[in-house]
Amino acid sequence: MLINATRTEEVRAAILNNGKLDQFEIEVQDAGLLKGNVYRGVVANVEASLNACFVDIGAEKQGFLPIDEIHPSCFHSKPKKDGKPRIEEVMRKGQEIIVQVVKDAVGNKGAALTSHVSLAGRYIVLMPLDDSRGVSRRIGDEGRRKKIKEIAKGLKIPEEFGFIVRTAGTNRTKTDLNRDAAHLVRTWKEILKTAESGQKRKTRNTKGRGRRGRSNRGPLLLFEDRDLVVRMIRDYYEPEIEEILIDNAEAFLKARDYIRTVMPRSHKAITLYEERMPLFAKYRVEEQIESVFGRRVDLPSGGYILIDPTEALTSIDVNSGRSTKAKSQEETAVHTNMEAAAEVARQLRLRDIGGLIVVDFIDMSTNKQNRQVEKAIKDVLKKDKARTYVSKISDNGLLEVNRQRIKQALQFQTHSPCPVCEGTGTVPTPDFVSLGLLRKLEAKAASGQIDKAIVSMHPEIASHVQNTRRRDLIDLEDRFGIIVTIESRAGVHHNQMGLSWMSMAQLNESERHMLQQRREAMKRRSEEISAAQREAALYSDEEDEELEAMLAAEDEAERVEREAAEAEERERRERQSPAGRARLRRAQRMRRRDAQLRGEHIVLEAADDGDGEEDEDDSEEESEDTSRRGRRNRRRRGKQDETETQAGGNGNGRESGNGREARGRRNNSNKADDGDESSGGRKRSRRSRGRKRRGGSKGGSKGAENTSRGAAGSEKAERSEPSGPVNTEVPKDAPGSVLVPPPADGMFN
Repeated sequence: MLINATRTEEVRAAILNNGKLDQFEIEVQDAGLLKGNVYRGVVANVEASLNACFVDIGAEKQGFLPIDEIHPSCFHSKPKKDGKPRIEEVMRKGQEIIVQVVKDAVGNKGAALTSHVSLAGRYIVLMPLDDSRGVSRRIGDEGRRKKIKEIAKGLKIPEEFGFIVRTAGTNRTKTDLNRDAAHLVRTWKEILKTAESGQKRKTRNTKGRGRRGRSNRGPLLLFEDRDLVVRMIRDYYEPEIEEILIDNAEAFLKARDYIRTVMPRSHKAITLYEERMPLFAKYRVEEQIESVFGRRVDLPSGGYILIDPTEALTSIDVNSGRSTKAKSQEETAVHTNMEAAAEVARQLRLRDIGGLIVVDFIDMSTNKQNRQVEKAIKDVLKKDKARTYVSKISDNGLLEVNRQRIKQALQFQTHSPCPVCEGTGTVPTPDFVSLGLLRKLEAKAASGQIDKAIVSMHPEIASHVQNTRRRDLIDLEDRFGIIVTIESRAGVHHNQMGLSWMSMAQLNESERHMLQQRREAMKRRSEEISAAQREAALYSDEEDEELEAMLAAEDEAERVEREAAEAEERERRERQSPAGRARLRRAQRMRRRDAQLRGEHIVLEAADDGDGEEDEDDSEEESEDTSRRGRRNRRRRGKQDETETQAGGNGNGRESGNGREARGRRNNSNKADDGDESSGGRKRSRRSRGRKRRGGSKGGSKGAENTSRGAAGSEKAERSEPSGPVNTEVPKDAPGSVLVPPPADGMFN
């Protein structure tokens, strides 16, 4: 154990194990560490919403005292109900209470307080306000625990006092424990005496001396925990430590007296170091201490860990780095994680890191390897005096460690947040700062409330602004008629700037003259711009009229096109409906009949409906029916001719003109029958088309070919409406056509 106390403002203590730093403690005079001290505090505020109160103990920040940490004997008034009382029922603002600091202030949080005072000795922890007695939880052997309890029953400690036997008192005799306990009891009585005397003096002085008597009112330090020299020996000395070296005579005498009082058998272990070489330099501790304050800690195999503390937690990242000694990547990951586990536990102890710690190990493939790393870090943490909880490694390789926050972290004791970056680790670039300055100047100048702006900046930032933003500054001065002055100040940080605004009355004569000339020039420039804008407005009016006319024409064209499209859409929908198709067919037939009567040649468009295939099948079926009837009629006429021929032969060839006339009449009657059958065929085709729509169509190409063979088929094919345009031109010399001019007597044959 090495104790460096040559400088009173900073006392350091270290424990070396085979030359490697195993424990490090430092006490800074102005660090404001209060843990373990006992105060007479004053209740500053009672917060019912938190069920706690804030107590002024004379520190920079008020301490936090919850209702669970207040002993019933310290209540200012008795609770109205049984059970856990409310803070506003038992505590009064402005009243005094004896409290002890259990956790130092961290960041914006004040110190944590308790009224359950506990005084730590070498072998015993005395609890004056608690009657419970026991043995330290770190002693796990039941046999040893039972033996210590038997010894503790015979200790000369008042019945109203409770105590806990520490780990260091395991192998100590009853005499050693009684000596330590008697020392702690005397200390508690002195604390009560100091608190009571201060209260009496306060009352007496208040009555006798008036305003002057209030000087003793308020917080008061009743007991200060031992300094680092005595505390280091009390908490960390063990029989395994071979030697205690102290390089200061005063600290040596203090430590020797404590050892002779508490543990006289170990007085030979302490030694005064008087060599010329500094104590820590001789044992090469300085280099190891520097690594404690660094962000990166190297591992023996070439890997390293990165430690980043935050307000909520501390993150530790494990990296393999240059570790290439293993045969495979998996072995490299396991070996690096095993080294990192031991080093993480050591760094937590050296740096006094408490709270939540998240360790990001290198991913491993099997659960067995994860359990191996977890066991390694737990074994090293057993030597830590702070209570810890270690979780299992998650699927993402994260391990959570909860460590008891015994005192303020070492980094907060020796370091302060960076005033430039405020702890973020980054500062804004010169370009970012210069652009922000231009925006602020422009916003302030646009309000018309300033005539001159003086900017104070860091020399580096000021030089950057004057070199790279000079044209922007000149333009800003000309546009708003102001004066901008950039000053470089060494005391200003990179991310800071000082802005001061001045009016016309605060300027000197030369600056006023310069400002007047600049504003006159600005006025002339403004007039020129206004004239140019008016002239441009004249041309812009004509252009606007042309543009409006063009836009109106485009709107009209769009409207016409839209109406045509809507009309076409309505017509298409009408054609798709059955009623619309029927109307279209009737209109086409009327147009065809009118055109034939006038003797014109017309081309009619087919009805464009959604049932084109069905109409085509109907026309094919109608043509097939027509051709079938024509063939049947021709066969019937052929049989009649044969019968007449045979009859004429039997009658000895008596064929006369009357027979020919009768045969001609039969032909004409057959033609008439063909016409009637055609009209009847049209009726049947309509019925067949109805059946087609109900039960399916049957069409074929054969019926379409026979359509042109008969007059009735031609007429039916002419009346069907195919899907595309149909040429309905009727030859003037077609037989039976209405276009053939009648004979002179106006009669038909």
